[in-house]
Amino acid sequence: MPIPKVIPFVIGTETGLGFILGRLTFDSPITWNEQLGDPVTNLGGAAVPAIRSAIRHSVDLPTFTSPVGEDTAERRFRMRRQVRSLLNNAPYKMAGLFLQWANDPEQDGWYIPDQGELVQGAESPLSHGWFDLQNFAWFKVGAPRTHRGAALLSIKDLRTGLTARDFQRTVYSTDFSTLPALALTFLPAGSSDVANNVSREALTPLTLPRGRDGGATLLVANQADLTVLSYETSEEERNLGDVVVYDQRGKTGLPAGAEDPQAFGWEEIYGPDYPYTEGGVPVIENGRVRVVWNTEHTPGFKVYVWNGTEYAEQGKMT
Repeated sequence: MPIPKVIPFVIGTETGLGFILGRLTFDSPITWNEQLGDPVTNLGGAAVPAIRSAIRHSVDLPTFTSPVGEDTAERRFRMRRQVRSLLNNAPYKMAGLFLQWANDPEQDGWYIPDQGELVQGAESPLSHGWFDLQNFAWFKVGAPRTHRGAALLSIKDLRTGLTARDFQRTVYSTDFSTLPALALTFLPAGSSDVANNVSREALTPLTLPRGRDGGATLLVANQADLTVLSYETSEEERNLGDVVVYDQRGKTGLPAGAEDPQAFGWEEIYGPDYPYTEGGVPVIENGRVRVVWNTEHTPGFKVYVWNGTEYAEQGKMT
């Protein structure tokens, strides 16, 4: 989530001269309509500033992918699946999706797309995969020149049995009650100038080893629940080290070495409205650790850790 800057206190993304929204890389939009101006109303016969509202842009964005030389119908259909799962995932997009546009960096910033339509870009779209995103209001909520990245921390003691240990909130346990408390916070790769946004205390995080995608996430310890940390983010390292969920799309085996999982045939998932491969179990990865379901011998999750050249198997959780 972006927060306003205080002066002077300051979705493996593919590469190409494209239009990157979150982790998705499109070709450049067909049209980009930028809303300008603060709202004005009337008080009696006088014009006065109105209640401030969000700036809304409109975009006509095709499902062409970047780089153009690698654009195929298969990749366009993948883009359609991923766009649908992303824009139908309100909790994800309400945090603000960062837009990077190499051809017009003045538009870079955090956006929240509203509802819109995915329409055919030409006749018989099911044969070529060309669709257009149209009639979306894109609410701009921040820009790098005026805002910093931020994280609202949720630090809960999972040893007491009073806080759920799973996202479905079904597992409450005191199994770990004898272990020491570890209040750890991970910040995005490329973060710098990390500070407590209330006290303005500057923090010195620990930089972790780089993962498969080159991202080196940061570790901060001993922060309190509901603390807000703000930071600057390197454009070059944005999206690196992200936690990513993949559908294996029926592929057997694992990517070799540093191979991009999507080039191997897996597909990044951005929300529950996604046509999962029947019988498949998603893979979770963050560049340094990969967790894969495996049914050999005793079913469980195999854990792989990046050693600098490949993912090395560490064991299985059953």
